[in-house]
Amino acid sequence: MELSIYATFIGSFCSLLFFKSKNPKSEIRNPKQYQILKHQNSKLFDIWVLNLFRASSLEFRILLGGLFWPIAAWLIITLVSALFSENTKIALGGWKAWALDPILVLILIIRFFKPADHWKIIASLSVSSAVLSFYGLAEYFFRPWQLGDGRLDSVFDPANYHAMFVGPIIVLAIGFILSSQTPRAWKHYLGIASAINLIALIFTFSYGGYLAVLGGLIILGFSTLNKIWKKRMILGVLIIFIVFLALAAPTKKFQDIFEYKERSSGHARLEIWQTSWLIFKEHPILGVGLNNFETLYRETIPRVAFPPLEWLVAQPHNLYLALLAQTGLLGFLAFLWIIIQFLKSTNRDTRNASYKLQVTSFAAMSAILLHGLVDTPYFKNDLSVIFWLIVALTIIQTRHIALKNNQ
Repeated sequence: MELSIYATFIGSFCSLLFFKSKNPKSEIRNPKQYQILKHQNSKLFDIWVLNLFRASSLEFRILLGGLFWPIAAWLIITLVSALFSENTKIALGGWKAWALDPILVLILIIRFFKPADHWKIIASLSVSSAVLSFYGLAEYFFRPWQLGDGRLDSVFDPANYHAMFVGPIIVLAIGFILSSQTPRAWKHYLGIASAINLIALIFTFSYGGYLAVLGGLIILGFSTLNKIWKKRMILGVLIIFIVFLALAAPTKKFQDIFEYKERSSGHARLEIWQTSWLIFKEHPILGVGLNNFETLYRETIPRVAFPPLEWLVAQPHNLYLALLAQTGLLGFLAFLWIIIQFLKSTNRDTRNASYKLQVTSFAAMSAILLHGLVDTPYFKNDLSVIFWLIVALTIIQTRHIALKNNQ
């Protein structure tokens, strides 16, 4: 998959690099004439490269629309952050995995998929994630001794990763079930896949995952349902909330959220957040570079708490602190610019046929951003691809609406 992505973008340059021609020097005996021709060929080559760059830039600007400059800023700032970090090699690896590669996937989706094909993307995501969820459920009920902390984690470790993975997919799938563009037969498959993913999400015991999916579905419901169904949805949410409190409140996991003196998940997370903020304050402009957080955390945590509750932490358990610590204020603002432009691109005309699909993308993005309050649902290869896939769906729909209006 990765090789095919890069081949798509660099294939056009290979023909130039490996093109064989006769040596002009062997055919031109006058050295002065050869130097003139060499200079002319070099000039023509420079013009060709410049025109190719301009054409590619123009094509990307047309493809990405209003998101072109925010995405360009994100790529450039995170790259500069990586180049000026203490461990450039690791940071460049993080830049490739979490910035470059998913944006290449974004461009491929925009380039080759039409609005009518969106349900196929969501169906593929839903069915494949349901397979992982089904495996996780089988492991949870039939091989519980394989679970690290008694929570469903499927092929991930820890369980929070599975919650971050299936959360936005559940919202996308339910949105496409409501869409008239999805074939009737596939609505049943999406329903089954969503049910499996939801059941698996419950057994991850990820409160962040619960918040993300519930928040995304509330936004989807308020944007698409009529008044009667909105009232029913509000009643359903209240019932779910009351049941959740009744079941979760007596548990140690829930009580640990509000425990900041003894060893608890809430106390550990508070130390991690304080350390992340200190790292940002010491590297405010460009951060420490993508994927460099864990090293800087180990060096900084003794100044916040010693001995710390957690020595090894890959990410700050907060998307926004992760952005500030690793990409600095400039990277955070570039990311915020992307989100703002994404929201501006979302169609608000309820009479438009694509309204539900764009609201679905908005609801799925909201699920990611809500989950980001207590975790980092971006800085992982599959999670960053899902983020940019949601952006791609909105870009395609926005471009389709603009073309339709022009016609």
